[in-house]
Amino acid sequence: MNIVKNKKSFYDEISNFLEDTYKDSYPKLVNKQYNKMLDPFIVYKGDLEKYTRECLWWGRRAERFFV
Repeated sequence: MNIVKNKKSFYDEISNFLEDTYKDSYPKLVNKQYNKMLDPFIVYKGDLEKYTRECLWWGRRAERFFV
């Protein structure tokens, strides 16, 4: 949930690590994963409890976690 609440900050920080490790391929990797994760503040109107229940608990089988 901390990543979901601070999605941009998380990806900014992980980008620094990936840049050192993967050099050329990291921007594509980070952008793909960033855009793939649902934004609960848009899709679920900020209802993090509903987001957690539907996407993280039940949705992984149906891949609802991803757009």
